[in-house]
Amino acid sequence: MLKRLSQCEACKIGVPIALLIVLGFWLAYQFVPPPVPKSLTIATGREGGAYFAYAERYRQRMQAEFNIELRLLPTAGTPEVLKALREGRADIGMAQGGLAEAWHKEHLESIAGLYLEPVWIFQRADLTLNRLFDLKGKRIWVGEEGSGTRALALSLLAANGVTGENSELIGSPAVPLDDKLARDGIDAIFLVSGTGGAMVKKLLADDRFALFHAQRQQAYMKRFAYLSTTTLGEGELDLAANLPGQATPLLAVIATLVATPDLHPIARRALLRVVIAEHGKDLPPMARLDIPINQDAQRYLQNGPGILERYLPFSAAAFIDRMKIMLVPLLTLLIPLLKSVLPIYRWRIRFKIYRWYSALKEADARVEQLDTPDAVNEELRRIRQLEEELAMQVSVPLSYMGEFYDLRVHVTLVTQRLEGRLARLGQENE
Repeated sequence: MLKRLSQCEACKIGVPIALLIVLGFWLAYQFVPPPVPKSLTIATGREGGAYFAYAERYRQRMQAEFNIELRLLPTAGTPEVLKALREGRADIGMAQGGLAEAWHKEHLESIAGLYLEPVWIFQRADLTLNRLFDLKGKRIWVGEEGSGTRALALSLLAANGVTGENSELIGSPAVPLDDKLARDGIDAIFLVSGTGGAMVKKLLADDRFALFHAQRQQAYMKRFAYLSTTTLGEGELDLAANLPGQATPLLAVIATLVATPDLHPIARRALLRVVIAEHGKDLPPMARLDIPINQDAQRYLQNGPGILERYLPFSAAAFIDRMKIMLVPLLTLLIPLLKSVLPIYRWRIRFKIYRWYSALKEADARVEQLDTPDAVNEELRRIRQLEEELAMQVSVPLSYMGEFYDLRVHVTLVTQRLEGRLARLGQENE
């Protein structure tokens, strides 16, 4: 019986505390980030291009490892990729460095630089060109409208005084080779492509063209902050055919994974894991990205995954990271409340004992003021009723039984005083 009553007393303390904790968790849950989206859209280049091929590999990994569907949105090139991001038709995009405008730099974020894309400039083999300004007055293929190749080619040519007013800039959808090349008399071709591009290999193997060696690299890098340099080693593309025939310095831009700022942070980390798995840890320098990199992504690339992701499956680490805000009620409510349980419990037990002392004190103070036997008997009745209630209704843990028995002894003492007062009043009446 005593044990059951003690448990009831614990419930009276525990239930309100539990309700407060539940309320705190509910309030904190209102600030928990939304769950990771089940699908994302990535804007790429044209089907068959390097961006599209890489995006397809990302798609497979995202689905298999993180159960996130990555929908591919092919475009003509980086300008259209950035437009799709601006219009909200894509969450992520693969963009060529150097084409971002002020709006993009303010409203988009880089997730990572993926790899260097050389700027390939092929000239007719029978031409002698030393600098890009030697292309003035020539027929130059600069890429189709909306492509990253065209935008970069026009920037480089304009910096060298080559414009549509003094030269013929051709922008057909495909590189004009074979019969069309002979008919149109193309003097130079601009391409921005990875070293594995089929068109690059085709042009390198074509005797009608020679690879233009990039000169004044430092000047270009200072003028265009997004440009880097790379050297294509002899035979790097094809050892058997020895393509290229000699080491060749090239300008390069960074292929970048770009996203809107509201991309879910867990989805961002999943993408970073995929990027590192596909491209390795030796990624292009972040300082050359023309769209500022997301700070969390920068820390991830510099320091690696957090401790949770190192020792837990990604899904478990992501869940804990998402729910970490729930620690707020734990720290602000649970710990102080748990610390207060024992003091509150002690106070409630002692209160059950000490609250009777108020009635007992009043009765003890009135003993000598009672001047009739009836008044004394009435007081005795109340004290005996109090004693009966103590015996039948009040239960305390064993550790507090000493204080409980002290109370009962004091009740007995007051009862004896009342009985003595009743005896004296009886003698006086005789």
